Amino acid sequence: NYLTKHLRELSQYAHVQPAVNQIEYAPGAPLDDVVDLCRRSGIVVEAFGWLLPHNLEQPGLRSVAGVVGRPLVHVLLRWFLAKGMVPLFKTESEERILENAQALADTFELTPTQLETITGPTRVDYPWSYYKGEAGPWNIPTMDFAA
Repeated sequence: NYLTKHLRELSQYAHVQPAVNQIEYAPGAPLDDVVDLCRRSGIVVEAFGWLLPHNLEQPGLRSVAGVVGRPLVHVLLRWFLAKGMVPLFKTESEERILENAQALADTFELTPTQLETITGPTRVDYPWSYYKGEAGPWNIPTMDFAA
């Protein structure tokens, strides 16, 4: 759950960098800077919250799902895998677990144009504002190593 500023701070004192950074991420989320820094640092991005209704309502996702004739969840899962991210599944429902397994077994590919359509523009109306403010989502001050 680290943002860019937290990852940079961590890199100043950690002897071992994280292997995974779990963030709420979906198409249009305003966290591309975090994803880019993770990629450059060899940190795997694990996305949670990607199945929330506001993420499944994205016009680009709906459009591509209609064109490829696949369920929204399958298309969104393919988008994550194509981006080199790990989407986190969270459920206790046996039915949902089976649906998720079906989504993983569906091996169609998305074209670069379809991936870009799903990615879409950064949403200014994203339902949270973690990326705003000086101290991040939880108002945790960062350490000052210059002092």
